[in-house]
Amino acid sequence: GANTGSHVMQAIKLDEKRQAVRFSFSHKNTKEEVDYVADLVINKVNKLRDMSPLYEMFPLPRVSKRVDSNGFRWAQ
Repeated sequence: GANTGSHVMQAIKLDEKRQAVRFSFSHKNTKEEVDYVADLVINKVNKLRDMSPLYEMFPLPRVSKRVDSNGFRWAQ
């Protein structure tokens, strides 16, 4: 990881106070790989939220929905 913010995150005006992870995909990634990673991230985020005392003080909805990878369009 870099010590400076991602130019992509800055371009979409993401709040710098919030944590974010950026994933990059290519035409070589399969639907199954994208679904696998999405499910892994969802499970880990929910597990970390369950462990955090701060999350109890400032609850957010559990992560359960995600973009359907069938809707991805690869750039040419």
